[in-house]
Amino acid sequence: MRVMTRWKRSLFGALLAAGGVAALFVSVAAGSGRIKYTVTERAVSDVTISPYLTYNGVLRHFEKLGLSHPISSFSVWGCTLRWPEAGLAFEFDGPLIAIGERQRATPRVCIMFGRATVTGSGWQTDTGLRVGTSVAELRSFYPNAFDDGLGKPPAGVRNWCAYWSLEAPTTPGGGPALMACTTHGRVAALFVEIVGH
Repeated sequence: MRVMTRWKRSLFGALLAAGGVAALFVSVAAGSGRIKYTVTERAVSDVTISPYLTYNGVLRHFEKLGLSHPISSFSVWGCTLRWPEAGLAFEFDGPLIAIGERQRATPRVCIMFGRATVTGSGWQTDTGLRVGTSVAELRSFYPNAFDDGLGKPPAGVRNWCAYWSLEAPTTPGGGPALMACTTHGRVAALFVEIVGH
């Protein structure tokens, strides 16, 4: 199993859109007025992870929870929503017009989930693993976790880090997976992204 590249996810999304599947946007849960600082392979603070999670849907969800005025960035690769005070970020892949041809992303076209990252010390998994926990403790919380090697840092982390696979996808062929990014022997971030063959 390996992490799908942004290019493959974008191509996959374009193919699904061409088949009329893009209309199946997954809505996020209605806001309860309070953020839940939990992350699993299936959800981040009550947002169900799916390839069809959208920029606008996530923005509306967290506005209802009181997280307004995120830092947004747009490039030819996609969109990013960040709430630094909450240690939370969502990344979305941008549109692929043709093989190798891209245009600058906008909120309207960021309809393919890339990754959700949490970096604040209040975040934890359903087993109790927290940002800031040591690698030794990570292994006790997730005995089957394995080190995937060095990777570029996710949003909110400054240093390159070791990527740890904590929970494999529960569906055949891939799906959302829970990962950790560790630097200097501690968990710097927890994140969820779609993995597959």
